[in-house]
Amino acid sequence: MVVLFSVTLLISASLLFVVQPMVGKMLLPKLGGTPAVWNTCMVFFQAILLAGYAYAHGSIRWFGVKTQAVVHLLVMLTPLIVLPIALANIDGPRPGDEPVSWLMLSLLVHVGPAFFVVSSSAPLLQRWFAATDHKDAHDPYFLYAASNIGSLVALLGYPFLIERVSMLDQQASAWSIGYVTLVAMFAICVGSLLMKTRRQGLVDSAMRADGSHNPSPTITWGQRGWWMVFAFVPSSLMLGVTTHITTDVAAVPLLWVVPLALYLLTFIIVFSKRPLVTTATMSRVMPIIVLPLALLMFEELNMPWLLIMVHLAAFFVCSMVCHAQLADARPAAANLTEFFLWMSVGGVLGGVFNAIVAPLVFDTVIEYPLVLVVACLVRRTPKSTDVSKRNDVIFAMGLALVLAVIVGVLDLSNATLSRGVFVILFGVPAIVCVASRKRPVRFGLCFASLMTAIGLYVGGNAGDKLHVERNFFGVKHVLVDTAGRFRMLVHAGTDHGRQRVEPDRATEPLSYYHRTGPIGDVFKVLNGRRDESPIAVIGLGVGSIASYAQPGQSLTFFELDPAIERLAYSSGYFSFLAESEGKIEIVTGDGRLTMTEEPDGKFGLIVLDAFSGDAVPTHLISVEAIRMYLDKLRDDGMVVFHISNRFFNLEPVLARAAGELDIFCLRRLDAEVTEELLADGKMMSHYVVLARDEADLKAFADSHQWQVVKSSTRGPLWTDQYCDILSVLR
Repeated sequence: MVVLFSVTLLISASLLFVVQPMVGKMLLPKLGGTPAVWNTCMVFFQAILLAGYAYAHGSIRWFGVKTQAVVHLLVMLTPLIVLPIALANIDGPRPGDEPVSWLMLSLLVHVGPAFFVVSSSAPLLQRWFAATDHKDAHDPYFLYAASNIGSLVALLGYPFLIERVSMLDQQASAWSIGYVTLVAMFAICVGSLLMKTRRQGLVDSAMRADGSHNPSPTITWGQRGWWMVFAFVPSSLMLGVTTHITTDVAAVPLLWVVPLALYLLTFIIVFSKRPLVTTATMSRVMPIIVLPLALLMFEELNMPWLLIMVHLAAFFVCSMVCHAQLADARPAAANLTEFFLWMSVGGVLGGVFNAIVAPLVFDTVIEYPLVLVVACLVRRTPKSTDVSKRNDVIFAMGLALVLAVIVGVLDLSNATLSRGVFVILFGVPAIVCVASRKRPVRFGLCFASLMTAIGLYVGGNAGDKLHVERNFFGVKHVLVDTAGRFRMLVHAGTDHGRQRVEPDRATEPLSYYHRTGPIGDVFKVLNGRRDESPIAVIGLGVGSIASYAQPGQSLTFFELDPAIERLAYSSGYFSFLAESEGKIEIVTGDGRLTMTEEPDGKFGLIVLDAFSGDAVPTHLISVEAIRMYLDKLRDDGMVVFHISNRFFNLEPVLARAAGELDIFCLRRLDAEVTEELLADGKMMSHYVVLARDEADLKAFADSHQWQVVKSSTRGPLWTDQYCDILSVLR
């Protein structure tokens, strides 16, 4: 029985976690890589997950366990009508259609039925098991560990295996086979349930939630509230720590997998029959783990991996404490489905808070330290001495006053502390926090005061930050380098361009766009042809390429993020666009989708400048996308890919696409940048140029700095159906 129900739960959870990235990849070429698409998908999946949990709870209350089990088998047959999932083969929204409405309707029709059924599996299977005569039926929550093991397997399996060996239509077919297997496993579980309950002599009742002779214990709203809180905090922390370490510490590809894996691991541990650690142990460890984080949260150390480890350790312990308290607060099996329903509500609220509310309300990723404080406040200790919350508040206010005096004095003196003095000044209040660790309210408020004080000090002495703002696309920083020579735009840890502070040299292109670099060669060739055709650039940055435009030449930028457009054009921080001699137009939206609306044969040059970050927009470099770019070119036009990237080498992808399309390919890796040029603002850069005819690239071939890239007809071809991002990881 345990093996049967565990394996069924594992399969259902795996299907649940695989379908989400699979559907996302199907939608990418149709709607682009905008956060609105991902946020809409997230809201959809969370809403359907909630609906599945509500269905599990309501149907058992209405039908009783045995009747509901038979009814559910019939419900599971419904999604077979829409399988396999065919989002990759449907047409995208037509011009004028509301994309969010189109997306929600498409997801509802093609994905909704199957996702709804699978999402209800965890509470249903555990509740069915509780109605059997198995010796562990009184406490079936240990089966939830199997569900999270399935989620963890799918989480790691999709990017590291499934995505690498199969195309989207193959994934959809395999998912359908998995779903049919799940239906068969459910049928066996139902048969086992009916036999076991009949043997036990239970009488099914349509009005009983547990199918037994005992009435369901009453659940209070206070219990429901704590279930939601204990689920909300880890859900929010998972997204908060992911955003923080991938933007403010190190923009490492696939790093988001680690917090999610740790999140699932905590569920596996706390809901196991014999947890590896107790709630009391984790509660005692938590203050010792989170306090160093307060001292390091706002520091910019040259040890990113140390910072990442500290953040992940604190997240893991906080999640363990909250999820352990959630497991300790679980009700009797009769109320299992309601428990999972409210737990799901808390998890959804955590996701909505971070993904939707926080970007609208906060300029920085402040929700992360804020929820860390909440985690400290809701921590319960084995022998808590909390007898007076008022005394705790007064004590914390006293510490906050001392810290305010420290920060005020430092600000008045405009001090930049040595690391040793910093540790002494803020380390003493940290010791006070440690002394309060047995009183969760006092500790949480003192911890909040300490982090606030450190944040105010670090922020007040960060003189190189001119501007910080945030939207759905992330946090943007406008910085001045330490020597005060350049203004820079940094987004998600990536330099998106820089400009000289001196007005007389402000229009000189720098960083990846230096005149001595590959893009300088491209415009020399273009101007040598006296080609006045319009130019298209996907990716705006600070608008450096606009400095190459000839008088009257038309240059169209396609930019996804409206905040980038404003910072580059009208903020006053950068002036490449305003001072360009060309006619500048900016089109907001996904570059591939918006360019499809341009007439064929319009452009003499198309530049793809969207591949420098840790997340590669694969839909912009697929063979279908490159074919579309060629359609938009003049016969002798060029497509230029700027592929400078610390993490990925995309040159083999372009070589394979060139072989497939029978076009010609050159590359220049400008890696040997002298100290003089570095001081002049130049950065190493890597560019690839594609053209239909070899003669169109002759001017480049005459330079020893440009090499012919041998077009490949072997190896995987990146398409809208397939890409293998790990194969190009450096």
